[in-house]
Amino acid sequence: MRPRARFLTAGATLLLFAIPCVAGGDRGAAPRFQSLNPHRSAPLWISAEDALTAEGRLRTGAIAPAEENSLLRALAQHEAKTNPQGAECSVTFGSTLDFAPGMEIPQSWDDVRKRARGGIVISGVVVESRIGLYAGAPATLLRIDPAQSNRALPYDAYLLYPQGAMVINGVRVCTSDPGFAEVPTLGDRVLFVANQALDVSGTLFGPPAELIFYERAARFVPSPAAKSRPLVPFKAFDELARALIEPEE
Repeated sequence: MRPRARFLTAGATLLLFAIPCVAGGDRGAAPRFQSLNPHRSAPLWISAEDALTAEGRLRTGAIAPAEENSLLRALAQHEAKTNPQGAECSVTFGSTLDFAPGMEIPQSWDDVRKRARGGIVISGVVVESRIGLYAGAPATLLRIDPAQSNRALPYDAYLLYPQGAMVINGVRVCTSDPGFAEVPTLGDRVLFVANQALDVSGTLFGPPAELIFYERAARFVPSPAAKSRPLVPFKAFDELARALIEPEE
């Protein structure tokens, strides 16, 4: 299947992204994403399958040297005493997500709308979820099939979610951030606001928790960070989408 451009509602002015190198074929999420930073040769995000050997050990050079050293030091401090299939974590990281430059945390609903008007709003369904490493810590990659946007996208969008767990070198390693809601699952509707992509393909986004919302089984789920301010004066996903996805003039 050839890559195809996906032109979404609403917007006359088009923001063009490069088509990711994995477009075509089975449309599955890429095993790794490269940073826009030309000085970073290691992947920005790498799948667990690519980062680990068949025995579950971290591959040398799979992530940036500083991140690899930090992760290995953390692993060395803990013995694998827990069941890898259990819920307990031997090592837990906080969020390591670096937001795009200029992506300040919104403080009000007006701030959220300003971010939407000046940035990228994407709303769609989660069609794939993969665990991997971002900045040396587990992170979930969500592939979103866009249904609405205030821009034009060439293909699916990808959302970095700083939560997840992996067994690395026999140790269960987790990432947790109380500001984020639990990880969206397949079939959930997701809406997020960003100001730019993080990777060279122009399809990977990592907005703060305050700008990620989803709907599960008709239940609107803003993040704990968004609810604590509060930032969203709505109780329904579609109301939020209508308020933020506006035609460009």
